[in-house]
Amino acid sequence: MHRSTILSALTVLLTGANAASIPRQDPHVVDFRTWGSSDCSEDNQGIWTFTQSDLTGCKSFSSYGVDVQSITLVDIDYANNHTLQVFYASDDCSTEGGNYYFPTPGECYGPEGGLKSFLLI
Repeated sequence: MHRSTILSALTVLLTGANAASIPRQDPHVVDFRTWGSSDCSEDNQGIWTFTQSDLTGCKSFSSYGVDVQSITLVDIDYANNHTLQVFYASDDCSTEGGNYYFPTPGECYGPEGGLKSFLLI
């Protein structure tokens, strides 16, 4: 009985080691947190995580059913030149009028009227 426990533990360890050496097929790109308040202090809406396959164009916050008032960038893959643009006047990521912002990790961004959409590049 003790021998089967040891073999099971060894199998788990070896499987975990092999899994860790497999390259990711869909690499992580960005994590950000959205808030229902303009100062990133109330109504935490959670962490949004996106991978390489999520780089599919403009995304409207309303299509996710949230009213985003502010954002905090947690991390982003700058090594591969990824950027995150958030738009505060358009649901379609229109850059007319310069209504976009590039968040800085750790900094709260909450413009009057909230945020409407975002684009991962």
